[in-house]
Amino acid sequence: MAKSKCEPRDPEVLTEDPPGVVIHRSPRRRKTIQARVDHGLLHVFLPDNLSRRRELEWVEKMREAIRLKQEHDKAAESVDLERRAQLLNKRYFAGALAWQSIRFTPASRTRYGSCRPGKGQILISAELGDHPTWVLDYVIVHELAHLVFPDHSEQFWQLVSVYPKAERARGYLDGFARAGGRRKGSCSGSRGARDGGQLALSL
Repeated sequence: MAKSKCEPRDPEVLTEDPPGVVIHRSPRRRKTIQARVDHGLLHVFLPDNLSRRRELEWVEKMREAIRLKQEHDKAAESVDLERRAQLLNKRYFAGALAWQSIRFTPASRTRYGSCRPGKGQILISAELGDHPTWVLDYVIVHELAHLVFPDHSEQFWQLVSVYPKAERARGYLDGFARAGGRRKGSCSGSRGARDGGQLALSL
């Protein structure tokens, strides 16, 4: 039986050098490029009609993105997030706040942090693990403040401003976003502006 045109082609091994790259092409894929690391191989998923030159460009781009993500995750592992949050809670909120969990999550292209006040759950982007501590602390304070004010009201921003480097940290994060060519970042929707080994980008 003839193969359907919509079926992905067999993977093509591009190189045997570690960690190795396996290309997957599919006519169903149109605008997204995905990559993941599996058993030491970098699997890159591409549209079927992408030129060889663009294919190689995307392979290198995804290889670098995966490498940076792994570095961020490793840096995050060295940070005791719960301990930092408790210290900041005592220093800026008189120890009055409580939460169920606070943990790192894989780097996101759109958020540096998020908070679910109803469940007391706080997530911090793992990429912040290798940024200055005062920037990480700002994002933690920002998310802690959402336990009091879920929205981004004026009262919320007044509460965040108890952190003395709040404006400086926002400027740092916005500058980092512009320099890296990524979306302007936010902490759960920020003021006016912002996995394992898997990434997805758009053409």
